[in-house]
Amino acid sequence: MPVISGTGREQPMLREYLTYQRVVVRRKAEGLSDGQLRARLSGHPSALTVGGILKHLSWVEVKWAEAVFRGIPYELIQEPWASRRGTDAEWEWDTRGESGEQVLALYDRATRVADDVYDSVLDFDRVGVRAGSEDPGQTPDADAPSYALRWILLHLIQEYSRHAGHLDLLREQIDGSTGD
Repeated sequence: MPVISGTGREQPMLREYLTYQRVVVRRKAEGLSDGQLRARLSGHPSALTVGGILKHLSWVEVKWAEAVFRGIPYELIQEPWASRRGTDAEWEWDTRGESGEQVLALYDRATRVADDVYDSVLDFDRVGVRAGSEDPGQTPDADAPSYALRWILLHLIQEYSRHAGHLDLLREQIDGSTGD
């Protein structure tokens, strides 16, 4: 597991927290069969699955780094995100057409894309290009804020923390695994 420094500058520390959360989330998916990646919580109406959460987090990574921070139009973001996310709102949650290996590869690619963007930014207070964070097909909010890299990293840590809890429940039900 990555080590998070107890002291140090804010930007490296937040990146360490994000890296830690990413490792935890990825480990929750490793070693599962394709069927287990698609398993839902029994007795619960939620459609969340381990694979769906990883696919969703892949989209979140690319959206915040490429679309919001860099300002790349959604239709120009690399595939599969460019054509799928704007035409099928449930695409990111549905893993019926992919193997676990494909979902993990998509996730790994998304985190590399995001890291490449964040690694190139020296000013933690730098504000992203796009105001607002609406998804493709949603109406932009005229009063939407712009986001500094600090805000984006904190948001990603929060997003990962929420979904890591979901993954804890799913993984424990699948095979009894607990912990980071």
